Amino acid sequence: MFKVFTDSIKYGYAVGRVKVLEKRMLDANRIERIITADNIDEQLKILAETEYAPYLPNKFETSLNIDIFLGSHLSYLFQFLEEITDLPALINFFRAEYDFHNLKALLKAKTVQKNVDTVLLDCGLVSIDRLKKILDNEKISDLPVYLQEPFSKALEDIEKEKNYFLIDNAIDKSMYKFLSEEAASLKCNYLNRLINVMIDGANLKSFIRSQEFSDRYNFLKEVIIDGGELKGDELLRLGAKTSEDVASYLSRSRYNEISQLFVGEDDSEIKYFDRILDNILINEAAPARYLSSGLEPVAGYLIGKKIEIKNLRLLLVGKLNNLPPVEIKDYLRDLYV
Repeated sequence: MFKVFTDSIKYGYAVGRVKVLEKRMLDANRIERIITADNIDEQLKILAETEYAPYLPNKFETSLNIDIFLGSHLSYLFQFLEEITDLPALINFFRAEYDFHNLKALLKAKTVQKNVDTVLLDCGLVSIDRLKKILDNEKISDLPVYLQEPFSKALEDIEKEKNYFLIDNAIDKSMYKFLSEEAASLKCNYLNRLINVMIDGANLKSFIRSQEFSDRYNFLKEVIIDGGELKGDELLRLGAKTSEDVASYLSRSRYNEISQLFVGEDDSEIKYFDRILDNILINEAAPARYLSSGLEPVAGYLIGKKIEIKNLRLLLVGKLNNLPPVEIKDYLRDLYV
């Protein structure tokens, strides 16, 4: 699949370049300035002082406008990192995730005749235009190998009129299986730990969703993704337990903060689930900043940038919709730097 790198010493140059890039990331002071800006035009002026400047539009008018801007920066970042680090296997590991994301969106669009261009991100290994053409023709063999099985299964599930959540979940299973295999080929335990957090997050979301189903056990049995630190059989067992039992189990893991979402009568806090999970991911990624060689500092930087872009979208869309700064802050993730 992707080229394997085994000698961590040769990563010294790549890590040195990434250390320079880290200094250009948005720090707490800059984030605070963006939060407290009077309007979105003021936010644009602040961003003009940063590495985002080349991709800024003349004006932020819609959320689509914002997404195109952020997508352009991320696409450039992947290309730039490929050039300066000579680590295509690692960069492709991160880019492949967007292929699965785009596949899910386009399959939904194909079935319900809905325009999903606003959620597509042209940052994957397969361009959006090419992916659209392949899906329109249903020519599975033209897809990269790692997308062929999930696409084929999704078409079968759509034919059976399966729930879209289950179709998305099946694609996620293929994605995490592929990423786990690539992490193994790269011989990088750090990537495995990051994937474990992502898988746990997906499984916990499914666990919360399972509360809507009368046959909770069979729903969980179908959607639980293999891998992660939270074992599937334990989650299946907890499906028959009380919310307090679930909270007690999670409180003994790294997901202690999430455990609090399962207790109490007010379920409004569940809206912070993604923020909490992203913070756990950042905390897992952050130690890589202090390493001087290996794949980890480059991978950690990419995780940090993905979270930074997510924060930036929250800040810009929030200001566009006139949300008060205190409300926007509630959703912001921790910073990598």
